[in-house]
Amino acid sequence: MYKILLSLLLFVTISNFSFCQEKETPKLGEKIFILFTTEPCGPCESFKAEINKNPLKDRISKLFTKKYIVKDTERSKEWESYFKVVSPRSFPTSAIFEYDGKTYVFLDKKVGFLGTEKTLEWFNSIEKNFSLKYE
Repeated sequence: MYKILLSLLLFVTISNFSFCQEKETPKLGEKIFILFTTEPCGPCESFKAEINKNPLKDRISKLFTKKYIVKDTERSKEWESYFKVVSPRSFPTSAIFEYDGKTYVFLDKKVGFLGTEKTLEWFNSIEKNFSLKYE
């Protein structure tokens, strides 16, 4: 129930972002992974390092169309809607969005450095349980 309410409260409509304006049109159901960080932040640096080596690097490339690492200092119009899913002073926060045919919508998030095993478990859960339903 909590995740459903959280999803409804954090429903994020994203339409005016540079990756949406790229030459390639996003495909229905494609997922993106965003890691929100700040400086200085030891857990943020650990998470950034962890997602750039296997097995997480390989899993991210298979499950997500794109991966972004966004610093708190990069709050611009392009990223501001994404930051709505980040609670104040909750870094690192990793979030997953899925393209519904019109916009990217929020699916789920995790706060803190999870470590490789827990991150892989989360990704498996996302793959099995957190896809939007298309007709």
